[in-house]
Amino acid sequence: MSLDAAACAPAVASLGDEAAEPAPAPMSEAELSALMCSRICHDLISPVGAVGNGVELMQEIAPEMTEELGLIGDSARAAAAALEFHRIAFGAAAPGERIAVQRLRRIVEERFARDRARIEWDCGASEAEAGRAAARLLFDMLLVAVGALPRGGRITVTAEFAPGGAASLAVTAGGGPTRLPENARAWLDGAPAPRPAPAEVHYPLTRINALACGARLSHEASAESLALRAEVPAESSPAG
Repeated sequence: MSLDAAACAPAVASLGDEAAEPAPAPMSEAELSALMCSRICHDLISPVGAVGNGVELMQEIAPEMTEELGLIGDSARAAAAALEFHRIAFGAAAPGERIAVQRLRRIVEERFARDRARIEWDCGASEAEAGRAAARLLFDMLLVAVGALPRGGRITVTAEFAPGGAASLAVTAGGGPTRLPENARAWLDGAPAPRPAPAEVHYPLTRINALACGARLSHEASAESLALRAEVPAESSPAG
């Protein structure tokens, strides 16, 4: 007995539909850029760290070069701290990923150890963990605050992290004159504004990353102070 190919076609198509997986959602330019940043920081952090380790070894072998090697070592440590900070501030945020608050504090202290602004940290229990998206937004807010104090001052970081990725974030800058770029408020609000320069990219990125995690972002600025606040909701459960 022969089979009619036309009669079998609907059944074959039905089997194909059941086996096919749903197409992934299109990737935005912001998501692709974050993945590229993560990749670059990941590839560079190991060789930069190796330079620092090599300098320490050379200082033991050639103590007469302590001053010169010290300068190289300081630069290597500064580069490693910047890469680790930017990997969180600009890199991709995987859903469900958590980062210890103590680690965040260490990264911030190392990144801004040479900055004019003094950072005070109040982020709850030392054993607390932050959702990756909340940590990224907090670091973006820190960049805005540090940039607002060109002559130095005091930055206070206050944050509460809850299970599920929810967080309440506040970053304030004061203790010195504060200054923002001409279009900073527009970038933070998502209002029409010219494209930022490379040194200003963290302003629109702060809003983009706030929207990406469903956070409510607000800011108040004057000639003497700057305050940034964000309420990050808990991460949505993946559909299954």
